[in-house]
Amino acid sequence: MKFWSLTKEGFLESCSAMSAMRSHTQNLREEMIRKLRSLFPGDLTVIQRSGRWRTRLRLRTRSCISVLVEKTVRPWKTAIRWQVDPVPAERRFVTLLVRRDIQNASVQDYYVVPKVDNRRFTLKLQDSWLERGECLSSLEDFGEVVKRVSVRAR
Repeated sequence: MKFWSLTKEGFLESCSAMSAMRSHTQNLREEMIRKLRSLFPGDLTVIQRSGRWRTRLRLRTRSCISVLVEKTVRPWKTAIRWQVDPVPAERRFVTLLVRRDIQNASVQDYYVVPKVDNRRFTLKLQDSWLERGECLSSLEDFGEVVKRVSVRAR
């Protein structure tokens, strides 16, 4: 009986931690979308279909943009990686890839990439995969960078 209760408690703690991480990710994502809307009020539209669909962005240029907020994982000892979980329905869109800091508490950096692969993968700090896109030095550069990356995506 003790084994079951310990396992059950450990399972519930694990579920609670995963739920908190998911909630934090959603909050960061929504905050990012609000910031972008305030920076580009006439050029950026938020597309929200129904409750089950993720919020997407669309620039006046008609480019659809996916927003992925990725968490830091430690595959071993001191190694740091970012786990990218693509959304299959959005993989062909230009993507704003938001990497969190080591504690997964706030944003470390932003990349705009032409599209994302259809499978889960991890990124290193200076990963060559990121070279297909551009790092945003500031969110104010978002519109121009998306236009440049969109041209490469075609």
